Amino acid sequence: MYLITDIEKIYPNWYRPDHELSRHEQQWIWENLPLPDEDEQRLKQISNAKNENVIVSGSVNSTCKPKENYEKNLTKNEAIVNLQRSKADKTSIKDIACWLKHLFGIWQEKPSHWIFIAEHYTPKSINSVINEMQKRKERGSMPLDKPGAYFTSVLRQYHPQRKLPKRKHFIVTNGGQKQEIQKEDKNAF
Repeated sequence: MYLITDIEKIYPNWYRPDHELSRHEQQWIWENLPLPDEDEQRLKQISNAKNENVIVSGSVNSTCKPKENYEKNLTKNEAIVNLQRSKADKTSIKDIACWLKHLFGIWQEKPSHWIFIAEHYTPKSINSVINEMQKRKERGSMPLDKPGAYFTSVLRQYHPQRKLPKRKHFIVTNGGQKQEIQKEDKNAF
């Protein structure tokens, strides 16, 4: 029913060490037994007065409570650790794209954007941009409105794309056999 911190506002000496009950038992009694009406009204007045005189420091737009975002931050930290452990030849593209999606969120305009990034850039280049972003965040040099867009622009600007093997194009003939299409040279004529 009550918190012991609220009871201490009205009864600062609620605990008696010379009593035969332990501290926890006395606390349980104070928290669970109803108070007289006068004391209950005093508690409400004190809590209302405290709510009116709240001082907020810092920017309201950029701060958030760590308790509310604990699970969100935990998954982001796990995604960063998994990206740092990934190897170019052993980690699948789908895993890298999934971790990037956890880290930066889904891009509404381009839903397959993180798969494109995972295909065309190595985990080493992805990690170097993430480390640079973490350093900027620690220094407090720049708050990012859209970290995914910033990540993509830095990645494209400073890191070369992975060289993908050329794909062969096949057609199926009437006989049901695949034949490779020969691309014509533009300079042939």
